[in-house]
Amino acid sequence: EIQILISSIVYPVHCHTASRTRKRARSSATTKAKSKRPPPLTPEESKVLKILEYCELDPQNCVSANDLLLETFRFENCHVRLLVLHIINRLVLRFGSFRKAIAKHFQEVILLGIGKKSSSDLPPPKNIQSIYKERFLEFFGTWYRKYSQDFQCLRTGYQYIRNNRKIA
Repeated sequence: EIQILISSIVYPVHCHTASRTRKRARSSATTKAKSKRPPPLTPEESKVLKILEYCELDPQNCVSANDLLLETFRFENCHVRLLVLHIINRLVLRFGSFRKAIAKHFQEVILLGIGKKSSSDLPPPKNIQSIYKERFLEFFGTWYRKYSQDFQCLRTGYQYIRNNRKIA
C-alpha cells in the first residue's frame, strides 16, 4: 500500500519530465511545444496523511517506509527527490522509529541532498535544484536542532555540511 502511495506521488513528475524531453526532441527551432502545468513542488497532503497513518500503525511500517522512500530518493531527478524529501521530513519529525531507521543512511541522505562534491552534482531539472537544496538544508537544520543530542550521525553530518562543504 505504501509503495502505491509513493508511486502515485512521484509518477506525475516522471511523466511530466519524460513528456518534456520528448517534446524538446520533436520541436524544431521555430516551433515551441505547449507545456502542461508542471507537477507541484510538494506532495499531495491527503497522500502524505495516508503514509503517516500507515506508519502510525506499527513501528515496522516506518522501517518499510524508510526503505521505499530511500529507494525513491535515489532517483536521478531533483523534483522526485524534493517530493520524497517532504515526506521524509514529516516522518522524521513525527516518528522515533523512522528516525532510527533513516539514521543508518544519513550520510547517503546528506550526499543526495547537497550533491556528492558540489551542487552541480544534483540531478536535473535545473530549475528545481536550488529549491531542492534549500529545502534540504532547511529540513536538515531542523532535524539537527531537534534530534542531534540523540543521533551522532546528525552532528557529524552538520559538521560536514558546515565545515567541509561551507554550507549552512
